[in-house]
Parts: sequence; structure tokens; C-alpha cells
Amino acid sequence: MDNLATASHHRPPTCTIVTCHLDPLVPSFTPAIPLTLSSYLTYKDAIAFTRLAHAGQKRADGRAFVSHPLAVLQILRSVSTELPHAAYMTALLHDTVEDTETTVGQIRTTFGDETATAVDALTRRKRPKGKGVVEHERDYLARMAQIHRHLPYVLLIKMADRLHNLETAHFCAPAYRQALLQETATLYLPFLQVQEPLQTKYSDSFNTLYSMLEESVARLTDMPQII
Repeated sequence: MDNLATASHHRPPTCTIVTCHLDPLVPSFTPAIPLTLSSYLTYKDAIAFTRLAHAGQKRADGRAFVSHPLAVLQILRSVSTELPHAAYMTALLHDTVEDTETTVGQIRTTFGDETATAVDALTRRKRPKGKGVVEHERDYLARMAQIHRHLPYVLLIKMADRLHNLETAHFCAPAYRQALLQETATLYLPFLQVQEPLQTKYSDSFNTLYSMLEESVARLTDMPQII
């Protein structure tokens, strides 16, 4: 978490216009860098596209769904503000193809080939009939890892996504919350551990996000269940 703490020197002193809502019961969780007016303008096209794509969708906490990709963007920026521009675009757009009528072709036309490739890598395919949930998730992770070799920020976005989902899971049904926690502990963390030595670029960001995810799993495992 030291890297995240030192990232605070990137925090702009100007007015915050978008905030990152994480678990209010966990005040020790370091808040992500807020979006100021200047950074908002940098991402405004992707934010507008995401808002429109997810219009009418809600998170389990009752907030508009767009609050999730905004939080993923902010978590990603909290570990590095020096990733390729496409990485931040992808953080905002990562659920548009999986959860809306948006196509990869539309992402490509609007935001370019790299962003479209990264969004496609993060899009979970429909599980084939007869295929187990765990096997399907392993295939999903393997496909992400393959694209990550060429776009070495794809797994960073997935870690930020999983982190935000864990930190807001207390709004979900207990069975879903427990399944998410178990899947992260038994599948995601071991998979990411194998990928870590291969991360020759953005390795500090990878390690920081991995540590945050590991810490989140450990803390939430020890917490009493919220009724």
C-alpha cells in the first residue's frame, strides 16, 4: 500500500467533480484520486459514451451503474497516472460490451483499435451449455492474459474492477458476496501470482493492485457477515 500512499502527490489541488464511492464501512481503504475538471475533460467522451450505454442500469447499492466504471478508472489512476490513454478509456468502457447492446465494432469506430481490443479482452463471453462456471472463468482469465502480453494494462483494469466489486459487495446478496470472495481467493489471486513475474512493464502498478486485492480478500474474509 506504500505505493498507493505515495501516489497522493499526484492528487490535483483543484475542485473534485467526481468521487469514488467504496465501502463506507472500511474507512482504512485509501480513496482513489478524484477526477478534477481537467481530467474529466480528458475522459469526457468515454464517460458520456459509458453513461449512455449503461443508462437505466443500477448497481446493487442503488447508484447508477456508471458509478462503477468511474470508480474503476479512479482506482487505476490511484496506482498510476502514466498508463497509455487507452487504458483509462478501457477502464471506463470495460463493461459496455458485456452488459449492454454495445458492440466491439462500435468501440473500435469511436475509440480506436487498441481500446476495442482491450475492452474485448475484458468482456466475459456467454458460458456455453455444459461448461462449468470455474472452467469458464479460467478460460476468461487465460484470454485476458494472452491480450495482456501485448497490452500490459489489461489485467490492471481487471484487478481494479474486481477490487471495486469486492469493496461494494456488502450491498449484494450473501450468497453472491461469498461466491465472489471465494472465486477471488481461490482463482484470481493464484492466477495473478503466476502472471506477476511476467509483468515487465507497469510492474509497480501490478504489484500495488495485487496487494490491495490480497488485503481486501483477507479483511473481508475475517469480517463478520453483514445482514
